[in-house]
Amino acid sequence: MPKTQNVIIAFLVLGLIYAELLPIVNPPVQAFTLLDNSPTQSELLLAFLDPNNKQEVAVTASPGTVIFIDKTSEIPNKLVDIASNLTTTLNVGYTTSIIPLPDGSGQTPPAAIIYKPIPVEDQPFIGDVIPKSNTPLFDAYAEGGRAWYQEGDKVVVIFPDTQAFHSFQKSTGQETDWLQDRLNYAPIDSPGALENYTTNYHGEIVAETSTWALVKFPSGGFLKIAKSTASLDRPFLTQQ
Repeated sequence: MPKTQNVIIAFLVLGLIYAELLPIVNPPVQAFTLLDNSPTQSELLLAFLDPNNKQEVAVTASPGTVIFIDKTSEIPNKLVDIASNLTTTLNVGYTTSIIPLPDGSGQTPPAAIIYKPIPVEDQPFIGDVIPKSNTPLFDAYAEGGRAWYQEGDKVVVIFPDTQAFHSFQKSTGQETDWLQDRLNYAPIDSPGALENYTTNYHGEIVAETSTWALVKFPSGGFLKIAKSTASLDRPFLTQQ
């Protein structure tokens, strides 16, 4: 029996010692709440995207570096219009006006050219009637030149002084040397030359000036033949 009491007393003593040492071995843990009231990432992102939280920012930029677009919905339509204009052939018509010089000399300066767009509904009928703009042929007509003789895609233009002749390709408007060798020769002026070559050699007058004619022969060749005094009485066939 005494032994049992001794054991009980020993356990009591050890329990007191453990109770004294427990705070030292395991320091007290502070209580904390399981509820975290800080905002989540999703809440922060929604708050950032909320229009009511937006703030205007003043940006300083040098002139010409910032482009403002008011209606972005119009951009696709504008791009379509621009692409359509770039792929459409632009035909240009012109009219001329002559302004007298103030000195009363009777001379006039080169004609002033006023360009106007050709209406869309007229374009199917234009063809090569009006040459391409910014070409030598277009400039020749703008300076007062006129189609004097033409075959197929080739044309000879006579200028207002009736002395200069230039050849062009109608489809491209570029200058060529067609008939330039014949047009630069002095006209044949043997007695009765024009009547002789047209009657006996079957030449055909295809264009003419007041003093000579361009005669085409069955061979396809051309001669520049002076007119006789008698032939000057008949009508002048050139397109001047």
